[in-house]
Amino acid sequence: MVSQQREVSAPESNSPNASMTKYTVARREKLSLQTIGRKRLLKNSVARVAAAKRDREVRAEAKRLGQYWFEAGQRNEAAKIIRSLISSAQRQVIIADPYFGALQVFQFLFAVTMSDIKTTILTSRLAFESTDKEYEDILSDKTLSQRLQILDRSVRKFKDMGNQNCEVKVIPGKQPKLHDRFLIIDESVWLVGSSLNAIGNRSSMMIKLPDPKPVIFSLNEMLLDSVSYEKQYHIFYDENTKNMSEASDDSA
Repeated sequence: MVSQQREVSAPESNSPNASMTKYTVARREKLSLQTIGRKRLLKNSVARVAAAKRDREVRAEAKRLGQYWFEAGQRNEAAKIIRSLISSAQRQVIIADPYFGALQVFQFLFAVTMSDIKTTILTSRLAFESTDKEYEDILSDKTLSQRLQILDRSVRKFKDMGNQNCEVKVIPGKQPKLHDRFLIIDESVWLVGSSLNAIGNRSSMMIKLPDPKPVIFSLNEMLLDSVSYEKQYHIFYDENTKNMSEASDDSA
């Protein structure tokens, strides 16, 4: 039963000039129904049976949806499940993760089992330029140049092992427009609650989306707007190529 209409106003951001957003909440009171005696005992028994049945149905639905809950400290378990999903790919693997960096190539991409699978990484500058200590696998103790060297060696190694159809693309801009993390295996999409460089370090969820098409469409749009890591960091790679060429000339 609705007992009160409450108007709420809140700023849309932390900016002192932020506009206000307003919404209405209909406060309700729960109606109390009392049952006494034998009928109450029977009702409680039926309720317990129904609750147990519902729990079984919920667990079955969670399994069908590919729902995974990782407790803090389950890094190995989380990585194992993700690699298992990647290994099951028949056509394509897309990992969209703003913090996917050099180490994650070896940690996850090498789980691809067939050479004709298209493998795509959509990452951001945060994976290479961030110094956030929260992500211990982000190589925070390395320089940008060192991180890129490790990435380039990892990608080349992956391709040398027969996976030529692989690209790593970087979302342009200081703050990437992608926040959540997604794992696409063929036509299925999992929403991943943590970046792969830290998944399992803290409690997080991973779940298969029931309607993946809008997500796949949007991520493909982001891929079209992104650039290869070689182009994003062309200054480093141009200099690296120049040094390799000069070394070759000297040896000649």
